[in-house]
Amino acid sequence: MLKKIKEDLKNNFNKKIKIKVYSGRGKYEIIEGVISNMYDRIWTFKTGNSLKSYTYVDLLLKDVEICS
Repeated sequence: MLKKIKEDLKNNFNKKIKIKVYSGRGKYEIIEGVISNMYDRIWTFKTGNSLKSYTYVDLLLKDVEICS
């Protein structure tokens, strides 16, 4: 399952996409940016002038979803 998640991220690498991030208490935040790096356990997402990092497990648990 993680292999498929990593493949999906590679397909969207350096493309402008939107992600939906769970922020607690049933609330979600939509963020637009690009996947800037992929490492063994984390991947980074660049939005404007900030850089956020997420784990592949975040995608597996649906705490982060790719909206495209």
